[in-house]
Amino acid sequence: ESAEEEERLALIRDKVKPVWVFRIWGFTKHGNVVTYGNIEKLDLKELLKRPEVDIKRYYLEFLDKIFVMQNYSNSAPRRNSNDEKWKANVEIINLQGISMAHLHISGLRLLNRILKLAQDVAPEILGKSYIINAPWFFSGAWAIIKRVLAQEIIDKVTVSSGNCKEEIVEHLGSEELYEDLIKSV
Repeated sequence: ESAEEEERLALIRDKVKPVWVFRIWGFTKHGNVVTYGNIEKLDLKELLKRPEVDIKRYYLEFLDKIFVMQNYSNSAPRRNSNDEKWKANVEIINLQGISMAHLHISGLRLLNRILKLAQDVAPEILGKSYIINAPWFFSGAWAIIKRVLAQEIIDKVTVSSGNCKEEIVEHLGSEELYEDLIKSV
């Protein structure tokens, strides 16, 4: 990339990162990349002030970082010879504390376009997604969101009003790591 392009990307990062609620948290006990998003921290009005093209570019760069980490995790020195399955991303989206304002239609439309982009560009990145602490009103939003997703992606998503602690602890390896994850971001 040229210096000019890198400068443009740095400006995009500076604009989008402060309002981006997803972070790469670490790895599961089996080497899968873990991403975590705390939606309660999302300021949708601030995010929507950014041009959609910048948000998408930032998201593609985020996916690229995940993919680089997955390639590292799946490289020969880190793979068990009996393990043929690709170590895909484990994503946890915490909806605790969200309100109806977080589910504004313009935000849902943007989310649909971003998820469609991820699905089209890199569907193999996602191994499992947990949407935890979902309030009752999220079911309507989920009905809108999943319309753009392929069934194979929908099958990887667990939406729960609970915290899926047992399943997530199984990925992470300990309750202490689970507590650290939930308190992060």
